[in-house]
Amino acid sequence: MSATLPPTATACKEWAVVVEALRTGAQHVLFRKGGIREVAGRFELEAQQFWLYPTYEHQQPSHVKPAWQSRLAATQHTIDPRHVVIDLYATVEAAIPATTLADALALDAHHLWTPAFVTQRFQWKPEEPCWVLLLRTFRRTTPARIAVTPAYGGCRSWVQLAQPMTTDQLQPVIEDAAFQRVVRDVQAALRVDSGCRR
Repeated sequence: MSATLPPTATACKEWAVVVEALRTGAQHVLFRKGGIREVAGRFELEAQQFWLYPTYEHQQPSHVKPAWQSRLAATQHTIDPRHVVIDLYATVEAAIPATTLADALALDAHHLWTPAFVTQRFQWKPEEPCWVLLLRTFRRTTPARIAVTPAYGGCRSWVQLAQPMTTDQLQPVIEDAAFQRVVRDVQAALRVDSGCRR
């Protein structure tokens, strides 16, 4: 399967504990409205395939479910200001606006955030849509250790790595049949026609 996945230098920044949840198959969605340094403060889906770049800013134990609080604390002990370890690749199965808070809360089984945090994220910038990215994730057999540069800093969703990373070592985090069940569950929660993916 990895032969069909294109190499890329594009990476999406996300909390380290969320990257861990995506890596283990416990999470399948991201919520996005845009970082402070996004163009016009608005989220744009810049790529359909990207690497996950783990970050440590803003992640707080009170924002994640109790079962994940110790994992969040563990990620704090892995911080290296000089290097970042990247081993997770994602493809966007669907990018769907959650039009109501009830829609966003209906996705509780597919992520580690608390309902209070989902509510906070949904209600921030109410004039902007809350995008739900449904991701298929792939794990790199050998993690890449990359030097951190100032270009990777700041509150933004996307960064360009110094060079594209190959995908020849990737394996799917969950198998096809299991992922298709996730797709159906997310589509049902968001009341999306199964034939409409993007």
